[in-house]
Amino acid sequence: MNLIKKVATLVLVLIIAGFIYQTVTTHIDKKRYLPSGQFINVEGVNFHYQLSGQGQYTVVFDSGMGDSQRVWRKVKALLPKKGIRVFSYDRAGLGYSDRSANDRTSENMTVELKQLLDAVGVTDSIILVGHSLGGLNAQLFAKNYPQMVAGLVLVDSAHEGQSERLPPANQLQSTVFKMGMRAAPIGIPRLYLSLNDKTEQALKSTTKHQYTLLAESNSFSVSQESISFEPQALGDIPIYVISRNSSVEQLKEQTSSKYRLEWAKLQNELLALSRNSEQVFTGQKYHSIHLRQPELVAEKIKKLLAIYR
Repeated sequence: MNLIKKVATLVLVLIIAGFIYQTVTTHIDKKRYLPSGQFINVEGVNFHYQLSGQGQYTVVFDSGMGDSQRVWRKVKALLPKKGIRVFSYDRAGLGYSDRSANDRTSENMTVELKQLLDAVGVTDSIILVGHSLGGLNAQLFAKNYPQMVAGLVLVDSAHEGQSERLPPANQLQSTVFKMGMRAAPIGIPRLYLSLNDKTEQALKSTTKHQYTLLAESNSFSVSQESISFEPQALGDIPIYVISRNSSVEQLKEQTSSKYRLEWAKLQNELLALSRNSEQVFTGQKYHSIHLRQPELVAEKIKKLLAIYR
């Protein structure tokens, strides 16, 4: 019994210490890493966003699962300084934005984005640029609000059928990561997060951010089900599909990885969303193309803009 009491006491002490550590470091980070954009209240949620430039067309960025708008900074720096508007934002619960009471599904996130764009005066002629989950959101947004969308750039985008078709994830690894997210109030994510961008690291270490990441992950299957696209569902909307690695034919000569081969097939299928689509492969294994090869993403955005000039 004495041993059990000692262990229980030690665990309690560690939990209290972790809670104090998380509270203090979060408070310090809030003063050290200040928001660079503006805030606007939409349906009771304060959204953090950046809107710059002047022009008829607006490039709208939507980030991957659990990412803030900061991940687009390299791409944004390569876009023209004149003639277009550039909009990026933190989805509810991520970065500097408040949490939302709505489930973190693509359906809800696209509604929130529409409300946010309306609130800041961006109502048409938008080019949506979405990475991973943000790509899934971009597809759904274009389906629900086609009158607003002038084009899509899908950056290694999620696919509506990927959960069913990709090899199953490592369950142990997935469980460990989700346990880490749930333990955010006692500072556990701060112990394993290691990002080059210190601001991004501070933002991702908050309990709010980690719980939202967990909610987006848990809702991902529902988000996929909300798409259910028929071929050419987006009509003639111009689409660039930017995908990691190589085409299926090239990959068959390079690897036996079922995951990489199936991902390439899924990426190729995204071309069927529109009668006006084009694909490019990066030749590199990285999912975060916008961070590793920002010039490629910026190039496709500029090509889309050139269509309307």
